[in-house]
Amino acid sequence: MMKKIDITLHSGFCPTSEIRDFIGILCERLGLTTKSAYQIKTVIDEALTNVVRHAYRNKQGKIKMQVKHHGNTLTISIKDWGEPLARRPIKAPTDLVAKKKDHGLGLIMIDRLMDKVQRVRRSNYNELIMKKHLNESRL
Repeated sequence: MMKKIDITLHSGFCPTSEIRDFIGILCERLGLTTKSAYQIKTVIDEALTNVVRHAYRNKQGKIKMQVKHHGNTLTISIKDWGEPLARRPIKAPTDLVAKKKDHGLGLIMIDRLMDKVQRVRRSNYNELIMKKHLNESRL
Protein backbone atom coordinates (compact mmCIF):
# COMPACT_ATOMS: atom_id res chain seq x y z
CA MET A 1 0.00 0.00 0.00
CA MET A 2 1.31 3.43 -0.94
CA LYS A 3 1.34 6.20 1.65
CA LYS A 4 1.74 9.82 0.56
CA ILE A 5 2.15 13.19 2.28
CA ASP A 6 1.93 16.55 0.47
CA ILE A 7 3.38 19.69 2.05
CA THR A 8 3.18 23.24 0.67
CA LEU A 9 5.70 25.78 1.94
CA HIS A 10 6.72 29.32 1.08
CA SER A 11 10.36 30.31 0.72
CA GLY A 12 9.71 33.49 2.73
CA PHE A 13 8.72 31.17 5.58
CA CYS A 14 10.34 27.79 5.12
CA PRO A 15 10.72 26.15 8.54
CA THR A 16 13.40 23.67 7.51
CA SER A 17 14.12 22.51 11.05
CA GLU A 18 10.44 21.67 11.64
CA ILE A 19 10.21 19.88 8.29
CA ARG A 20 13.40 17.98 9.10
CA ASP A 21 11.97 16.96 12.49
CA PHE A 22 8.70 15.87 10.86
CA ILE A 23 10.63 13.76 8.33
CA GLY A 24 12.60 12.26 11.23
CA ILE A 25 9.36 11.16 12.92
CA LEU A 26 8.11 9.73 9.63
CA CYS A 27 11.37 7.78 9.15
CA GLU A 28 11.09 6.45 12.69
CA ARG A 29 7.52 5.25 12.05
CA LEU A 30 8.68 3.56 8.85
CA GLY A 31 11.28 1.71 10.90
CA LEU A 32 14.36 3.19 9.24
CA THR A 33 17.70 2.92 10.95
CA THR A 34 19.00 6.00 12.74
CA LYS A 35 21.66 6.38 10.04
CA SER A 36 19.15 6.33 7.15
CA ALA A 37 16.81 8.72 8.95
CA TYR A 38 19.68 11.14 9.54
CA GLN A 39 20.72 10.96 5.89
CA ILE A 40 17.20 11.70 4.68
CA LYS A 41 16.77 14.60 7.13
CA THR A 42 20.11 16.05 6.01
CA VAL A 43 19.14 15.80 2.35
CA ILE A 44 15.75 17.47 2.95
CA ASP A 45 17.42 20.31 4.82
CA GLU A 46 19.98 20.84 2.06
CA ALA A 47 17.44 20.63 -0.77
CA LEU A 48 15.05 23.14 0.84
CA THR A 49 17.92 25.50 1.62
CA ASN A 50 19.04 25.30 -2.03
CA VAL A 51 15.55 26.19 -3.26
CA VAL A 52 15.32 29.21 -0.96
CA ARG A 53 18.84 30.46 -1.75
CA HIS A 54 19.21 29.61 -5.42
CA ALA A 55 15.81 29.17 -7.06
CA TYR A 56 14.12 32.05 -5.22
CA ARG A 57 17.27 33.97 -4.26
CA ASN A 58 15.87 34.51 -0.75
CA LYS A 59 12.60 36.00 -2.11
CA GLN A 60 9.01 34.79 -1.78
CA GLY A 61 8.02 31.66 -3.63
CA LYS A 62 6.05 28.45 -3.34
CA ILE A 63 7.64 25.08 -2.57
CA LYS A 64 5.73 21.81 -2.84
CA MET A 65 7.13 18.73 -1.24
CA GLN A 66 5.74 15.23 -1.56
CA VAL A 67 6.88 12.20 0.39
CA LYS A 68 5.73 8.78 -0.84
CA HIS A 69 6.37 5.40 0.70
CA HIS A 70 5.65 2.47 -1.55
CA GLY A 71 7.00 -0.99 -0.93
CA ASN A 72 10.61 -0.66 0.08
CA THR A 73 11.18 2.80 -1.46
CA LEU A 74 10.82 6.29 -0.06
CA THR A 75 10.43 8.95 -2.79
CA ILE A 76 10.74 12.64 -2.01
CA SER A 77 9.85 15.27 -4.60
CA ILE A 78 10.52 18.99 -4.12
CA LYS A 79 9.05 21.44 -6.65
CA ASP A 80 9.70 25.16 -6.97
CA TRP A 81 8.70 27.82 -9.48
CA GLY A 82 11.94 29.80 -9.17
CA GLU A 83 14.97 30.24 -11.40
CA PRO A 84 15.73 27.28 -13.68
CA LEU A 85 18.21 24.75 -12.41
CA ALA A 86 21.84 25.44 -13.20
CA ARG A 87 23.16 22.90 -15.69
CA ARG A 88 26.75 22.86 -14.45
CA PRO A 89 28.44 19.52 -13.95
CA ILE A 90 28.77 18.54 -10.32
CA LYS A 91 32.43 18.66 -9.34
CA ALA A 92 34.26 16.23 -7.12
CA PRO A 93 34.27 17.26 -3.44
CA THR A 94 38.07 17.39 -3.42
CA ASP A 95 38.01 20.01 -6.21
CA LEU A 96 35.62 22.20 -4.24
CA VAL A 97 37.55 21.86 -0.99
CA ALA A 98 40.90 22.51 -2.70
CA LYS A 99 39.50 25.71 -4.23
CA LYS A 100 37.87 26.67 -0.88
CA LYS A 101 34.43 26.87 -2.45
CA ASP A 102 31.49 26.49 -0.14
CA HIS A 103 28.86 25.94 -2.82
CA GLY A 104 28.25 22.72 -4.68
CA LEU A 105 28.93 20.40 -1.75
CA GLY A 106 25.21 20.13 -0.97
CA LEU A 107 24.45 18.70 -4.41
CA ILE A 108 27.21 16.14 -3.97
CA MET A 109 25.86 15.22 -0.54
CA ILE A 110 22.34 14.76 -1.93
CA ASP A 111 23.65 12.53 -4.74
CA ARG A 112 25.72 10.41 -2.36
CA LEU A 113 23.16 9.97 0.42
CA MET A 114 20.20 9.06 -1.80
CA ASP A 115 20.00 6.04 -4.08
CA LYS A 116 18.58 7.88 -7.10
CA VAL A 117 18.40 11.63 -7.78
CA GLN A 118 16.80 13.42 -10.73
CA ARG A 119 16.84 17.18 -11.32
CA VAL A 120 14.27 18.18 -13.92
CA ARG A 121 13.07 21.48 -15.36
CA ARG A 122 9.43 21.11 -16.33
CA SER A 123 7.56 23.76 -18.36
CA ASN A 124 7.50 26.30 -15.53
CA TYR A 125 8.98 24.64 -12.47
CA ASN A 126 11.98 22.74 -11.15
CA GLU A 127 11.58 19.31 -9.63
CA LEU A 128 14.07 17.41 -7.52
CA ILE A 129 13.13 13.73 -7.20
CA MET A 130 15.07 11.65 -4.69
CA LYS A 131 14.66 7.97 -3.89
CA LYS A 132 15.97 5.95 -0.98
CA HIS A 133 15.69 2.17 -0.88
CA LEU A 134 14.80 1.03 2.60
CA ASN A 135 16.59 -2.31 2.50
CA GLU A 136 18.34 -1.92 5.84
CA SER A 137 15.21 -0.74 7.63
CA ARG A 138 13.17 -2.88 9.95
CA LEU A 139 10.17 -2.95 7.57
